[in-house]
Amino acid sequence: MLKDLNVKDEGTWIWRVDQLKLVEIPKPSHGTFCTGDSYVILHAFHTESGIKHRIYSWQGQESTADEKAASLLLAQKLNGEELGGTAELVREVQHSESEDFRQLFSAGLNFKAGGVPSGLRHAAQAAKEQDQAKLFIIKSPTRMSVQVVEVAPALQSMMSNASFVLDAPGRKTLYVWHGDAANLREKSKSLEVANTFRSNRGFMRLTVLDQADPSGEDASTFFHLLGEPDAAAAASRVQPSGQSPVSMAVAASDPAAASTEAAAASSIPRLFALDQGRAPTEIPGPPSRCSLKTEGQAGLVANGRVWVWTGAKAPAPTQEQGAQVAAAAGLPSDAPVSFVREHLEPGIFMTHFHDWNDSQYAAFQAYQASKALPDSFGAAASSPAKLHQQPQINAEEVAQGMWKDAQAARRAAPQGAGKINSSAGKDGKLTVWVVRGNNLVELPPSERGHFFDGDAYVVLYEYALLGG
Repeated sequence: MLKDLNVKDEGTWIWRVDQLKLVEIPKPSHGTFCTGDSYVILHAFHTESGIKHRIYSWQGQESTADEKAASLLLAQKLNGEELGGTAELVREVQHSESEDFRQLFSAGLNFKAGGVPSGLRHAAQAAKEQDQAKLFIIKSPTRMSVQVVEVAPALQSMMSNASFVLDAPGRKTLYVWHGDAANLREKSKSLEVANTFRSNRGFMRLTVLDQADPSGEDASTFFHLLGEPDAAAAASRVQPSGQSPVSMAVAASDPAAASTEAAAASSIPRLFALDQGRAPTEIPGPPSRCSLKTEGQAGLVANGRVWVWTGAKAPAPTQEQGAQVAAAAGLPSDAPVSFVREHLEPGIFMTHFHDWNDSQYAAFQAYQASKALPDSFGAAASSPAKLHQQPQINAEEVAQGMWKDAQAARRAAPQGAGKINSSAGKDGKLTVWVVRGNNLVELPPSERGHFFDGDAYVVLYEYALLGG
């Protein structure tokens, strides 16, 4: 499967599940997923110890049961046969994607209706889907999140705080419609989406419409395609705000998803003992590495995410275990699930264990011993094993202490120094720590930029000054 791929270097490869086989998706189409399909995504990335791999199984909300099952089995096969079982396996469900998955696609995620025929979806149904008018909503509630989602081509799908792209088969025109309250990111992304459609189909006319001006033939045609004969009346009936069609689609596919944010808000890590054939049992107290047995399995829940850990001498995990741990922790069934193996744990997994003392953090421990950074009560930070005996670090005070040290060093620099070197961005050193109890745990380079809203971090950037 990987004979033509260079997985010894960084990169991302995507396959669609088609008739229980994998069909590779070309690079220009990365980030576009059909809601009726399932996919397997391989991501190779650099770490201090070399290239690591992560395999995602992405499942559309309208994907059939056989396609979802095949995506999981094919991901396991890819890991076992091609990567020696060293990759981390992650299940992703449409509208509940993890942040690290979203970051693979700088242009955002684009969800399209339909999918390839499968054992449970007839080819005639797939052909009918291709002939229907398609309406896409573009929502960007934050600067780091832009989503393109296909919704039902009807006035009920529209809202004034978003932009839309209407694609009608057989017509030589693409319509971009901006709501009165759409922000600049949404307007810009909608034009980008329309231009992508146009570049893939040859010449097509692009028309931009605004809610404030429903007059003209183009506006009349736009609303007529949505089943509305009167454009002015239709524009006035567009809902001003309210629940996004993206959120409504999630709620329709899984009623439990309405409690996702509440469940994910808890940042307290929880560890569960796993025994195949039995329900997960929570291990009381903060997660401890001593609870992970090489012949057993465990489930970790933190920041709304599930990790299924498997010891080196334990049987292979099952996909049901992730769902069982999520249910036991009160998370929705589509919560992100990662599968990790003993000795191949990612750094962010380790940070949730107060007594983890892995070799990749030896440099940090040496730095910590030499600097003896104080916590908010003035005590020097001690070893992770003494977490329950020591007060917790105040990340803001640590950052302020680093800033004071840097200011003192700058004042002591020779006269004439102090201007920032314009090339410092190339040679500067970035270090990121996550606060774990009374300890600062350094994150590996591959996980810098991944921040959870339930955690506190310290970020240090060291750079050279001209003349010093």
